[in-house]
Amino acid sequence: MDMPLVTKGDPAHPAILFLHGAGVSGWMWEAQMEPLSSRYHCLAVDLPGFGKNTAAPWASMAHTAGQLAQLVATRTRTGSAHVVGLSLGGHLALRLLAGHPRVCGDVIVSGVTTRPYSSPRAMRLMYAAVMRLSTAKVVLQMSARAMKIPAVYMERFLEDMSTSSPVVMKAVFDELLGSRLPEALGEASGFDGAVHRVLAVAGSREHPKIRAELPDFTRIPGARAARVPDAGHTWNVEHPELFTRMIDDWFGGHQVTPGLLPVEGHAA
Repeated sequence: MDMPLVTKGDPAHPAILFLHGAGVSGWMWEAQMEPLSSRYHCLAVDLPGFGKNTAAPWASMAHTAGQLAQLVATRTRTGSAHVVGLSLGGHLALRLLAGHPRVCGDVIVSGVTTRPYSSPRAMRLMYAAVMRLSTAKVVLQMSARAMKIPAVYMERFLEDMSTSSPVVMKAVFDELLGSRLPEALGEASGFDGAVHRVLAVAGSREHPKIRAELPDFTRIPGARAARVPDAGHTWNVEHPELFTRMIDDWFGGHQVTPGLLPVEGHAA
């Protein structure tokens, strides 16, 4: 099944595939796609169960990565794209790179865990309680304010959160609880044999687990990791100019943007 797709920019330019987080959809990348479209062919999908794709079932991250690989192969001039993913989108970006390296250029992921949760049962109970409350508009508005969602995106955020498939949301959450960094990332190389360069970032106000596991990414050959000061989970809409600059700096020359705090080594 084809995924709803929004594109900006000249298809002759290098492509960037943008992958959104759970509960929202491709609109979350507008603040990056608009300025980048002068030099990149930008593509943003609505993943299965979200946005304009709510009727689509969720099979697994591996299956969705296969769908994304087919999309990149058929909808870009070279059959390959750089990839930017946040939260669920970041997990998918890593699986796309590990399982389908020939369609990937360099990769940026934000807000991604690297190891399974130690107490999945407790997390499922907490998730169930949160989901029971999240149907109320006032609760969604409070969540949006806590996430610093700008007013210009508020209505779309509320609509996406209220219409996202609850079956898909639960399936995604269950899969993320056991997610770990794909082992194949250390061996991934592209159509030209080059090692891909991965940049992993996390906001300073992310969940402690995300922050603690950020150094794990330095195990990937050629990868870098960095913390983003005064930033939450959805910091691409909280600090859009900085996020866009980060994309330009990494895809344009593998530079960590000034202001981001490099992370060395890996967690125990």
